[in-house]
Amino acid sequence: MVTPLTPRVAEGESEGPAALSRFLTSLAHSLGARLVCFIPGRPEDHTACSRADRPLTDEAIEAMEAVARTWLADPHRATERMVVGDTIVDITDVRPSAGDQRGALLLVRSGVERSDPVTAAAEAELAAALIPAVLADVPSAADYHALVDWAAEQRGGRTAFAVSLDRLATMNEVLGQQAGDTILKRVEQRVEEWAGPRGRVARSDGARFLVVRTDIVDTATATDEANRLMALIASPLEVDGLVVSRSASVGVATDPNATVSTETLVRQALHTNALVRHGGGDGMQLYDDAAASGRLTRLQLELELHGALANRQLLMHYQPEFDLRTGRIRAVEALLRWQHPDRGLLGAENFVPDSEQTHTFAAVQQWVIDETCNQLAAWQKAGIADELMMRVNVAAPQVPGRRVTAALASALDRYGLHGTQLCVELTERRMPARSELLSAELEVWRELGITVAIDDFGTGEGTLSHLLDLPIDIVKLDQSFVGGMTKDPRAAAIVRSVLSLSRVLGLEVVAEGISTPEVIDALLELGCDRGQGNYLAEAMPAEEVEAALRAQHDQHY
Repeated sequence: MVTPLTPRVAEGESEGPAALSRFLTSLAHSLGARLVCFIPGRPEDHTACSRADRPLTDEAIEAMEAVARTWLADPHRATERMVVGDTIVDITDVRPSAGDQRGALLLVRSGVERSDPVTAAAEAELAAALIPAVLADVPSAADYHALVDWAAEQRGGRTAFAVSLDRLATMNEVLGQQAGDTILKRVEQRVEEWAGPRGRVARSDGARFLVVRTDIVDTATATDEANRLMALIASPLEVDGLVVSRSASVGVATDPNATVSTETLVRQALHTNALVRHGGGDGMQLYDDAAASGRLTRLQLELELHGALANRQLLMHYQPEFDLRTGRIRAVEALLRWQHPDRGLLGAENFVPDSEQTHTFAAVQQWVIDETCNQLAAWQKAGIADELMMRVNVAAPQVPGRRVTAALASALDRYGLHGTQLCVELTERRMPARSELLSAELEVWRELGITVAIDDFGTGEGTLSHLLDLPIDIVKLDQSFVGGMTKDPRAAAIVRSVLSLSRVLGLEVVAEGISTPEVIDALLELGCDRGQGNYLAEAMPAEEVEAALRAQHDQHY
């Protein structure tokens, strides 16, 4: 009989299953669903979670375990749906790390409408996709317990280091798995030698190591030792006649007075390591409460996002864009907001960057497109938006794959709109690496009459190459340049250069972040007559924009 794991880690319990349990508990609550994850070979094969008000019985867990075993017996089955009465069970596979066997994740929803063919499947795929990320920070049970037991016997302060090799997948792809394993073993030897007699090393999943050292209790020494370790790891290695080297990411957490548990200290180091990796790797960082709290908040919001869509917590605000010569509204930019029940109104910057490559955000993106087109059609029907351009933000990583293109075409057709009244904005900082895939989709949009803008222009990599490689119609100058152009000659020079280049390339320019009347005068003097910013009008609900459009219409006619 399988007992569902509790969210707390009991003494002697493996952190791996507990971490997975906490993750699934949060996700199950967000989805109002029951979840069972079955991964053969893990210290605990089964992790079952559900909402507290909808508990799973032991018999139900055993029944789903039997289903999972049968399903896993066929290596060719990737996803499957079973319907029993009003209950839908979506099964998808999950492999937390290269050393794990293939596992199964079952998402069980009762009372689900059969006419909804994608929601539950997308939820199951989302959970399966996130599980490896949850377990990647968890060391193997034996090594971890040995590390914790050793640290408990020591006296005084200590420092934890979470160390990971950067871009290991690339190395394995080029050299092969066997050569990659050889490199890892040699790196592990270097880490153990560096740790010394007053340190202990635990090997985590993949190319990650945890180290606790009792001879380091202050941040200055910890920083020096982390840099020394990075240099040791980066020293060239010869494998099969090839000389290779790898950089490392190191997260560091110090505890000078032994005030926290080893588990907490290691978790702090792991959080910091994740921040270094997400920042590009090849560096070290000391633990910071605020940064760690921010990352946990973003992860929690990512888990809650699907529930926000289902519970109608998402909404759109619209920021007008003006003709700077006449003061008339010429376009509006649709901006996603989340009315969170606990955190209040959240801007997209709080949850989109960490979510935009997930299955859930694909559904959010489709909702944004549909909602903005619906709103534009409503304003047109009211007779106040005949010449209004609607600008909608699309996450560039979502574009390859035709899903966004299909959503755009469907919304235009559903609401009877012309593509010429829709502009899609792509944020330059998050452009996908393969521009040819993005370019192919943008050409299809152009055939629909849709114009394309690069948002926050000048803040990403390959700024000028985007103008050459992609079919772009509009450049939106980032507010960091626009806002400072009257005070900083360098910002003014950048604005002047972008405007000159855009004229040569036949591109329209819109200035973002207009903050003063002096900025407007400077832009007009340079020949830029389109802009937006809080000085002109803040983003606002649809009804307030409608009132402004109606007043503008009445004044004109």
